[in-house]
Amino acid sequence: MELEKNAVRKRTAIFILSSVLVVSGCSSKKPFLMQPESTETIENEVTEENQNQIEKHENNDNAELEEIREYIIPQTLLSVAGISVEEWAEDLKNAYPENYYFNKVEINTNQEVVIGSSDIQKERYIELKEEVIGEALENANKKEDIRVEISNDYRKVKFLLGQNSNSAGFQETFVIVSTQIGIYQIFNGCEPEEWGFHLTIEREEEIILDVNVPDDSWEISSKELGG
Repeated sequence: MELEKNAVRKRTAIFILSSVLVVSGCSSKKPFLMQPESTETIENEVTEENQNQIEKHENNDNAELEEIREYIIPQTLLSVAGISVEEWAEDLKNAYPENYYFNKVEINTNQEVVIGSSDIQKERYIELKEEVIGEALENANKKEDIRVEISNDYRKVKFLLGQNSNSAGFQETFVIVSTQIGIYQIFNGCEPEEWGFHLTIEREEEIILDVNVPDDSWEISSKELGG
């Protein structure tokens, strides 16, 4: 998402998600430890703890003086998020204090979001993505009865649907997890066209979906997801 709460809420009724890009290998720099926490957003709002850190570094941080590298959020990631390039760019600009995570947010001629960050800013942003993923997994487990397992290389994701899970909870969790993994991979060095993962969904120990995100087109009914 970078996305705010409204971006998720506007799209919880979508049950068909598709895209057309072939995924190739590109691992994240370090594995994610699956100890989920909780969130309602795709792009996490700045927490009080993060805000304190931002203020602490505000006057003695040279991040904006470092070399700026560009990271591209491609159309395939925007499609999974269900948000326009303009909305994503605007959400990014509004969500975070200037120069803490990036120096610029632009839209290129291919209608992709371009984020400019120094190495310091990139590391901060990667840490934020880890937090958002963790929060999303805890929220899914506690509130939606959905357990999500992510491999150490971020290339395999499994959804285990519990008896009380439903389609709205799956949709919100899928969008948050997918987009955050995509951003995490790209900021760890993946080419924009190489982001992706293998997705399996299980209910009552039966696999009901086995696809590659984002290259496979797929459809799953609300009934299969628990109504």
